[in-house]
Amino acid sequence: MRIQTIKSLLLVFLTCLTTVQVTVMRYSRIVSTKKYIVSTTVILSEGLKVLCCTIFYCMEVGLVKGLKIIFQEVFLKWKHTLLLFVPAFLYAVQNNLLLVAITHLDSAVYSVTYQMKILTTALFSVFLLNRKLSLRQWIALVIIVPGVGLVELSSKSSTAKTVTTDQHPLLGFICIVICSFTSGFSGVFFEKVLKGKKTNNVWVQSIQLCLATCFFCCLTAATNDLPPIREEGFFTGYDKWTWITIALNGFSGVLIAAVVNYTDNIVKGLSTCLSMVLSLSKFVFNFHLSLCFVIGAALVFIALIMYNFSGLPRKNEKV
Repeated sequence: MRIQTIKSLLLVFLTCLTTVQVTVMRYSRIVSTKKYIVSTTVILSEGLKVLCCTIFYCMEVGLVKGLKIIFQEVFLKWKHTLLLFVPAFLYAVQNNLLLVAITHLDSAVYSVTYQMKILTTALFSVFLLNRKLSLRQWIALVIIVPGVGLVELSSKSSTAKTVTTDQHPLLGFICIVICSFTSGFSGVFFEKVLKGKKTNNVWVQSIQLCLATCFFCCLTAATNDLPPIREEGFFTGYDKWTWITIALNGFSGVLIAAVVNYTDNIVKGLSTCLSMVLSLSKFVFNFHLSLCFVIGAALVFIALIMYNFSGLPRKNEKV
C-alpha cells in the first residue's frame, strides 16, 4: 500500500512539475529582450542533477560509502561509463534543441508534438530489444502520427496572428521531431547498456549519465557559443525566470529517476499533464484553440490511453 502511494504521489508531482516546466521554459525565452545562451543553462541543469542525485544516494548509503561507490562506478569502471557517452551525446543535443523548440512553438503545440517520442521509443524497443507489441499498441502508434500532424497544421494558423518576427514554428517543429528520435533511441540504448549490470542503483546510473551529458554540453558551449560567452559572459541574459527554468529542468530529471525506480509505467501522467498545459497556454500565452488542434490533441490522448492500458515497455528515460 505504501509503495502504491509513493507511485501515485511521484506521478502527480511529475505531472505538475512537467506542466510548470514547459510553461516556464517558454516564458523565460519570450519575457526578456536579451536571450540567455541555451547551452549554459543546460550545463547548469545537468550539474544540478548530479548534485541532487549524489545527495540522495549518500542519504541512502552514507556519505563516505556513497562517494566511494560513485567514484568507483564513474572512474574505475570507465568502460561502462564510456558506453553511456552515446546516450549522453544525444541527451546533450536533445536538451539544447528542446529549448530552441519551445522558443518557436506554443507550449501546447510543443507538448503534444513531443509525444512522438512514444512512437520512436516503441520502434527502437522492437529493433534493439526485440520487444513484441500488441495489436492495440500498434494501432495507438498509428493514431499518434496524424494527431501530431494536425497539431502542427494548427500551429501555422493559430500562431499567425500572435507569432513574433523572432519565432519560426517550422524550425521548432523540426527540432521536436529530431528530439523525438534522440529521446527514443537514447532511452532504449540506455536500457540496453544497463542490462546485465550488477550495480543497478538509479541514482548512480543518473550520475554517470549526467556527467557524460555535462561533458558534451561543455563541448557544445566551447565550440558554438564561446564568442558570445567571452564577450557578454556566461550568465548573459539571465533573470529569475532563467534560474527557475534551470531548477525545474534539474529537479524534473531527478524526479523522473525516482519514478523509474518505483514504477514501470511513466506515461500514466501524460494525459493530465497535457491537459494542464493546454489550460496554462491559453491563459498565459493567449494561445487560441482551433478545431484542428482539438482533433489532433484528442487523437494523441486516445493513442496514449490505448498504449498505456496495453502495457508500455519499461523505458529508463532521463530529461
